[in-house]
Amino acid sequence: MNCNLKRSYSQISSNHKVCHVKKLRHGMIDVETRKKKIAVRLKESIAFVLDTCTLLSHLSSVKKLMGFNWQSYRNFVVIVPWVVLNEVDGLKKCPTKCNAAKEAITYLFSTMRKHPQRVRLQSNQQCQKILPNYHIRSNDDRILKCAIEFSGKLKVFLLTNDRNLCIKSMACNIPSLLPSDIGDERNFMNLVSEASLNCNSVNGNLIKSYSNETYQPSAKSKSKHDNLKSYASPTIQKLTCNGDEFENSDASHAQDTKDIQMHIDQVPLKKKKRQTPSMKDEEGSEILLAAFTNILTFEMEEAFGKDIWMDIILVKPPWKAKSIFRCLDKHWSAVFYVADYPKSFSTLIGLHKAELYSLDSLASVLRNNEVFKVESLSFFDHARTRCECEKITEAIEFLSNTYSIESPYQSLCLRVMTCLESLWIAIQSYFLLICIKYEIQSSIEVSDERVKAVVNAYLPTIQLSPSDLRSLCLCSLDAILKNLQLCLQDGFLSQTCNHLCSSINELLNQFKIEYSLNSDDVIRFSKIEKNRTILQNGFQQIQHIFNLLSDI
Repeated sequence: MNCNLKRSYSQISSNHKVCHVKKLRHGMIDVETRKKKIAVRLKESIAFVLDTCTLLSHLSSVKKLMGFNWQSYRNFVVIVPWVVLNEVDGLKKCPTKCNAAKEAITYLFSTMRKHPQRVRLQSNQQCQKILPNYHIRSNDDRILKCAIEFSGKLKVFLLTNDRNLCIKSMACNIPSLLPSDIGDERNFMNLVSEASLNCNSVNGNLIKSYSNETYQPSAKSKSKHDNLKSYASPTIQKLTCNGDEFENSDASHAQDTKDIQMHIDQVPLKKKKRQTPSMKDEEGSEILLAAFTNILTFEMEEAFGKDIWMDIILVKPPWKAKSIFRCLDKHWSAVFYVADYPKSFSTLIGLHKAELYSLDSLASVLRNNEVFKVESLSFFDHARTRCECEKITEAIEFLSNTYSIESPYQSLCLRVMTCLESLWIAIQSYFLLICIKYEIQSSIEVSDERVKAVVNAYLPTIQLSPSDLRSLCLCSLDAILKNLQLCLQDGFLSQTCNHLCSSINELLNQFKIEYSLNSDDVIRFSKIEKNRTILQNGFQQIQHIFNLLSDI
């Protein structure tokens, strides 16, 4: 008996020891596993992306950063974006920044030769690569895009003194540091770890909290048919009133719900009548598709070149309607935004993306969407100022004539032509008034009754001598001719157009003509070759009047 008791006790104690040893071993394995994970994390590669200000104004901090001991990381590298290289190269000609730019380029060159594994330069191809759902509007966005692209393989930090760029990088889950933070090596290493944890925790919590939210449709979004079905569903077990819950224990509830469900099933649902597209919409669909095709081809060739644009575009030609809008949406920021196309058309694509991406023909959009017609007309108007194509003109005429939509560009041309016509009336009136004052026969024939009316109205009120009136007219015409000649020779630049419009408006005000010319209208008007020919002919006519007045 005693022997059995001893055996049983020994068995119990041995089992207890075995369990205790297993627990200890299990704990040791967990500790070793955690150590391995920490070691793997500490051995990750780290990279710092520099902006232009850091490379120029804080080069000493960059040199100190390169001299730190980065053995706790698997690899350390400094990344210089392509746009930063271009900016630094351009600043070599700036008197105040040339020395800093040359010093930065010299340092990069020497570092690349001595420690090529420590410096990585973004290539032009990488810079031109389009990042999905990322819109570039400034060089800061291009620097941040470089950091985002390298963040997939490296632990990337953005080193910049630009506070706004720091905020943008935190929003994109890229930790940022200031060049002034590079001081003591140990403190900076701790700062790097804290910045990485803070950035990940902030954005991670936001994403987690957002993903946990469930979408519940509002009562207004449900139809009456859905509301009846939800009420008739037999799965409802509780009712709530003023915060109190009441269990639904009515025995007849199941029978009531069956009766209601049978009644709902017997109610026929109203089906929408399918509208067949008219011949007008079908014809317009082909015209608009041809215009969109020509515009997309032209702008892609302008942006990326005739050799490589086919490799970059999202969908290869020939395009259908849905392919056109997918390409426009994909390449809007890199191509059409840079070309100053109306942003409202991009907004229209974003709002009606589901409808436009499933189109086989534009006929249904032309039939149902009035906003699409108006915005397409503005889109084609701007395209006509960039490339002269018969298909674009046909699309504009179709939308304007068929749907009675006023083209913004046609309104602009009407305003400019009205002002130019009023200017010609004022110049002819000036010439006739001077001829009458000098009592000489006019060498030009004036058949416009409006010119004669202006002369009859202003002749009794003129108190200037003939020579003063002639000098005033020559001075006004000389200013118009000089500014118009500069515009025709150097292009219709903003400053030159402002001077031209002010000289024209000054002459119109002398005759109290209420029309005035706007420089923005003139710039857009002059982008068409036909309109530039009109301005050239007007310059020759004004020059002829000026020469006649000079000979008097």
